[in-house]
Amino acid sequence: MSAPQVSYPRNSLRIFVGVLVILFALRVILPSIKVPLALAFPLSALLTVAFVGLPIISFYFAAQSDWTPKRAGALLAVGILVQAASVICLRTALRGQEGFLAQFVDALGQTGLLIWSIGLGALLGSMIRDKNLLLPVSVFLAGFDAFLILSPTSLPRQIMSEAPQAFQAVAAKVPAVVPTAQGASIGPGAYIGPADFIFLGMFFVALHKFGMRSRETLRWMIPVLVLYLVVVLFLGEVNIGPIQLGMLPALVPIGLTILIVNAREFQMKQDEKLATWVVAFIALALAGFGFINAKRAQAQRPAPLPPAVGQGVPAPADSPAPASPDPLP
Repeated sequence: MSAPQVSYPRNSLRIFVGVLVILFALRVILPSIKVPLALAFPLSALLTVAFVGLPIISFYFAAQSDWTPKRAGALLAVGILVQAASVICLRTALRGQEGFLAQFVDALGQTGLLIWSIGLGALLGSMIRDKNLLLPVSVFLAGFDAFLILSPTSLPRQIMSEAPQAFQAVAAKVPAVVPTAQGASIGPGAYIGPADFIFLGMFFVALHKFGMRSRETLRWMIPVLVLYLVVVLFLGEVNIGPIQLGMLPALVPIGLTILIVNAREFQMKQDEKLATWVVAFIALALAGFGFINAKRAQAQRPAPLPPAVGQGVPAPADSPAPASPDPLP
């Protein structure tokens, strides 16, 4: 199946660069701003909308460019170099430092992350030759991502548990209001893994290349992912069975949004339908296996010890009162 003729707007990458500049400036300025705790919830919600919505919009417009493997590879290389240089600088020359220079270098690294993510996403998207492949690809990625996030034994979960700083160094930071001794300031509130941006870019490139419902997908993708991250940000400590709301697979809502919005675009032959059902079964099995692993790990955790007297459980009536501490000299 050949792709339809698609026009490529000349200013698509300019919009992408413009959004990068805006996000860069905000990341440099925001950590220096002190805010009252009373504004913590509304401001954190506003920051979530901005730092989730703006990258999605920028990827949507960047995907409209006439991508070639050479062009995508160049952005991939540049972005990786920029982010790697930022991470190395923050861990060596600027280790433990705060202030404008550290904020500038960190914002530079976050910009590099978006650059190489769209580069790799465009490279993958340009390799998709048939729009019907988007259906099994999105289904498999959703199931595989669910397995990686839910299963405590997966490599991403082990990294996030044993070396969270390694994940945070390469992930996108969504600012939020963070309490401090002086009141409150703006710092990292949630993290988005690079894979989510990579595949978001891949899907947008493919949707535009095949003339599918890319604009409608954008309209739904922003509120879906913003709501998803709001749940992670404000209900992250809540557990539903073995699932912690602070760790949710983002490729699940991304894939579902792609499929639901573009359902009428897929016209598959019988063998393609059969292959898609096989992929869906594998994806569901992966997600189920991750859930079972999470439930098993939850059952194996030792039960919390009962609190000692004076730490939440009232002492018996005939218990002696605790002795007063010795006065300071």
